[in-house]
Amino acid sequence: MTLPLPVLQFTPEVPKKPAEGLDLTMDFSLNLAPGVTITGCPSWVCTVKEGVDHSPNAMISGSPIIAGSKVTQHVVGGLYGLTYDFKATVTLSQGGPLIGEGILAMAAHA
Repeated sequence: MTLPLPVLQFTPEVPKKPAEGLDLTMDFSLNLAPGVTITGCPSWVCTVKEGVDHSPNAMISGSPIIAGSKVTQHVVGGLYGLTYDFKATVTLSQGGPLIGEGILAMAAHA
């Protein structure tokens, strides 16, 4: 059986403007077996899906926060008109790791 990929949820709403900070939350609840918990989030990685940005990982701000089956990362910056791909890798109490992925579109202009 193939489990669905974790879903990246956006709060407040997208598209994001470069001057805004945004908390991205990855929900792994559908991917965790009963009794298995997230024990760490060693990495969030940002790459450019569409467009050119020579330092996309500069969007990652601070450390991720783990709350139950969800992992939240604060992001800042980015460039107008680009689309970014975010991947979060989490470690588990049993098995793992799990990798979740989500797309963030930036506003087209100011």
